[in-house]
Amino acid sequence: MNQKRMFETEDLPLFSRTPVSATIAPFVPQVSSVQLSLDKCRFCFGTGMVGKLFCGSCEAGNALRRKGQ
Repeated sequence: MNQKRMFETEDLPLFSRTPVSATIAPFVPQVSSVQLSLDKCRFCFGTGMVGKLFCGSCEAGNALRRKGQ
């Protein structure tokens, strides 16, 4: 298609002078299973453990490591 023929067809709603139909879906908040907090570690969530390992990026993990030694 060349540039001269680009606007010959009226396949777009913009050029057909008809409004685009839209529906607004109501917002329904979903409750997440884990509520993340800014004051807890993002890896261990404040428990100090990541699986069976001590978390090394927060104070809770460092305290557990010192307690275990």
